[in-house]
Amino acid sequence: MSHLIPASLDEADSCLPLEVGRWYVVRTLPRQEARASTALVLMAAEVRRSIRTYIPLAKEWRHPSCPRNEGNKRTVPLMPGYLFAEMVSDHLPNVKGLEGVIDLIRTNGRPIHMSPPEVRKLHWLAYLESQGGTDYTWSAKPERWNPARGEKATVTAGHLAGFTGQITQLRGKNRMMVLGQWFGIVRELEVQVSNAELAA
Repeated sequence: MSHLIPASLDEADSCLPLEVGRWYVVRTLPRQEARASTALVLMAAEVRRSIRTYIPLAKEWRHPSCPRNEGNKRTVPLMPGYLFAEMVSDHLPNVKGLEGVIDLIRTNGRPIHMSPPEVRKLHWLAYLESQGGTDYTWSAKPERWNPARGEKATVTAGHLAGFTGQITQLRGKNRMMVLGQWFGIVRELEVQVSNAELAA
């Protein structure tokens, strides 16, 4: 996997406009991310207030055994079942129950807005997408360490840089599943071994 590095964080930030509200994580029904995004925008239009939504996308092979060419890649949500929405507090009570939406991510019943570092990470994902997207169809290459199930790993490169969690599954020599918290959500994410290291 390769990633283009912006000349500055300002360049990455430019891929998503500056915040006017706060960014929240919205949980959606399975495979309903786009429908939920549309419902949020329409809801806001009814009260003449804007909502901006963002669904990070990635590329993967249509089938593990398919020929490795561009025509056999497909675009899928990077975080299935979730999207991000920037909105003002007036919108929050109306989100639950919209078409395709389950609810906002909450703690003690209150919606959680994203911290500035998480928003910056969101901008980074948008930048990568604007440069061609996150591509899971990397080529195998020699690895620098041999991870084991149960160990703790930290991602040091790529779109998941900074993500730390426990290794739950090894997928050959090049990939592994890591369970940890990302954008305030406990998720099991696929990580390229060469983009990670053993956590201290």
